[in-house]
This record gives sequence, structure tokens and C-alpha cells, in this order.
Amino acid sequence: MDYVIIHELVHTRIKNHSRAFWAELALLHSLRIAPGLDPQIAALDLAVFGSHLNETWMPGTRQLWVSELLHFSYWAYYLLIGIPPLVLALTRRTQALRDLVFRLMLVYLTCYLVFIVAPVYGPRELAARYEGPLTQGFFYQLVYNTLSIGESPGCAFPSSHVAAAVTIALVGWRWFSRPIGILLGLEAIGVALGALRPGDVIFVPS
Repeated sequence: MDYVIIHELVHTRIKNHSRAFWAELALLHSLRIAPGLDPQIAALDLAVFGSHLNETWMPGTRQLWVSELLHFSYWAYYLLIGIPPLVLALTRRTQALRDLVFRLMLVYLTCYLVFIVAPVYGPRELAARYEGPLTQGFFYQLVYNTLSIGESPGCAFPSSHVAAAVTIALVGWRWFSRPIGILLGLEAIGVALGALRPGDVIFVPS
């Protein structure tokens, strides 16, 4: 909520999302929001990948369909965490449902404890966002509109989306048929690759 308020306050002076807007927003964040580990994670990002992939992925993606596929894969995370438990519940596979929900809640709890102890705000809140033709894509808009509704500052690293997607894929491999397990695995990969888009909630790998 604090982030939304500060965001809109900056808009009273700067009406667009120019570099000046993001610079002022970052300054106000540093004054209002508790410091995070962004410099350390950004340094780790450079050490591992040699560059910030979130700064090069979208500018280097010239095909709209590639961008849309990645953003659809990332948005489909919400389907991924909802449909498998629902299927298990409807088919009365209680043991499998308990196993999936327990492991998923354990992953979320672990991520949230890390967020509390060592918050990372990420490029989505602290860096200038990509502005180009790919932002006109339907799934691009859907992803950012969805995140703007429920995004929480300080939850950039580790990515709970990627962690949950991988967990469901691994558990799904145990409890579902092989074709379904492969499908869940591909979607988990899609979530991870979709996280490379600029301004997302993680520095590593983005």
C-alpha cells in the first residue's frame, strides 16, 4: 500500500513513467521504505550472469509473439497453483492433495520468512521500466495489471512464483500421469523464463 501511495504522489509532479519519474520514486523509497539487500543481489546477478538480464531480455526480443508467450507463461502461474489442487480435490485424492498443499505452503512460508528477514525490492520498483512496442501486447498488459493489484514490496528475491511452480511440477510428477507431469514441468520452465522480463520481482536470474 505504501508503494502505491508513493507511486501516485510522484505522479502529481511527473505524469509519465520517464526516467525522471523512476529516479524520484527510488529516492522516496529510500527515505520511506526499510532498506533491502538489492545492492548485494544485483552484485550477485552480475557475478553469475555478467549482466542484468532483465535489462537486456525485452529490448533484445524483437518478436511480439515471443514476448507474449513468455508473459502468458508467467501469468499462467495463477492457473498452475489453482488447477492441480482443484483436480485432486474433485477426484477425492486426499493423500495427493495433502502432499501438494503441504509442500506448497512450506515453500511459500520459507519465501515469506526470507522476505521479512532480508527484503529485496527488485527492478520492478527501483529501476526504470522497459518502454517499447512490446508493451502493447495483451499478455504483457495482463501480467502488469495483475501484479499492480497484489504486488508486495520487498518480495523480489527469491521468487515465490518460480519456487511454487517448480514445487507443483515436482509433486505433479509424482501424483499425475506422465503427460500431465511433463505439462506441469514445461509450465514451470515458462514461469522461470517469464521472470526474466524487465521490472519483474527478482534480480536473479533477471
